[in-house]
Amino acid sequence: MGTGAFWRVLGTKKSTWATPLARVFWAATLWCVMETLGNWMPLWWTALGLTQSPHYLPLLHWGQVSGPIAIAAILVLINACLAEALPLKSALKKAWVLGAIALLLVTETAGLFALSQPLGDSPDAAIDVGIIQGNMPNELKFGSNGWLLAVQGYSSGYQALADQGVDLVIFPETAIPLIWQEPFRSRSNLYKAIRDRQTPALLGVFEPAQSQPSTRDRRSSIPNLNNSMLAVDGNVQPVGRYSKRHLVPLGEYIPFQDILGQFIQRLSPLPVEILPGKAHQLLVTPFGRGIAGICYDSAFAENFRYQAAAGGQWIVTSSNNAHYRTAMFAQHHAQDVMRAIETDRWLASATNTGTSAIITPHGIDQWHSIANTYAAHADTLYRRTTQTLYVRWGSWIVIPLVALSAVLSVVSFGKEKPAS
Repeated sequence: MGTGAFWRVLGTKKSTWATPLARVFWAATLWCVMETLGNWMPLWWTALGLTQSPHYLPLLHWGQVSGPIAIAAILVLINACLAEALPLKSALKKAWVLGAIALLLVTETAGLFALSQPLGDSPDAAIDVGIIQGNMPNELKFGSNGWLLAVQGYSSGYQALADQGVDLVIFPETAIPLIWQEPFRSRSNLYKAIRDRQTPALLGVFEPAQSQPSTRDRRSSIPNLNNSMLAVDGNVQPVGRYSKRHLVPLGEYIPFQDILGQFIQRLSPLPVEILPGKAHQLLVTPFGRGIAGICYDSAFAENFRYQAAAGGQWIVTSSNNAHYRTAMFAQHHAQDVMRAIETDRWLASATNTGTSAIITPHGIDQWHSIANTYAAHADTLYRRTTQTLYVRWGSWIVIPLVALSAVLSVVSFGKEKPAS
């Protein structure tokens, strides 16, 4: 990562406010501060920890300590030690390399221990869920008559899963590509299927916006909508909802629209204005409080942490993903794996084209769909009430990192540099 070269540029020949050890910790500190700030920005996606997901599960379990920041800190510390070793002579080089290996072994051992712990879920906490992966191309679903095929496909999938005896059927993001209101709602085949089978569902729909539109939006004749996950009971009565919090920039909205909107058009084919859901939403379902995320929300760990701290017992994510290639499916799935581990929750993911999954709190796929195929899958997940350190305290590790880096710099200030 070049941390040694970076800090030597800032240092002087005699001043050692940035000794090798201080440089290593400052590298980790600055990276973690950057990620903390980035997670509050609208264009966030690639946290360093994502490079380890979904395969390096022992390291990912450090997310339970302080979220993605903990994983980033470990990766930067190990690589910074190796970077410090590069320009040194044999004895000091060996010491830094051994330090990196020791840190790797310690974190690996602790992660393996966490991964090996039994989940111990009670049968009373089980929810039998059905997931529908509709595999509807956007150009067809949002076409003049494509919505009929979408409703038909999802209605038949719902009926098949309800007949298998599941407790809840989960639909992907915008599975129903029309506004969920009268007269369409009560006349649709899906509404009739739910009334007939009496199995609750989490619907991916558009709803009239709950949040306040901008001044420009009020003057426009374009409908203001929320991209929502709507929880309905067996009588199709709403019991809870979650509206997509983080919209895709340029895809679903234009940043600084009053200025840039004159020159840039949204990539979304919908003749509507999608507004973000309110902050700090909580999803109520027929089976207790859930933790929800729609599509791009999966990249923002704090959104899931807040809902888990507020009593969310299981996670459900829904996505369309038909806009993207399969590489993006894998990245999106990797985000969901991290969120499940960080919060110590079971996660059900329903997507339009892939990847749908049931993920355990250890980040292991209990079921994983095949991309770009239709699927109606029944499985079991469990409600949990545990609270990890991350759920309780958030990205707390940043504070001690800053403090330790500052102390190392102050203590070593003015001392002679050791020979390299």
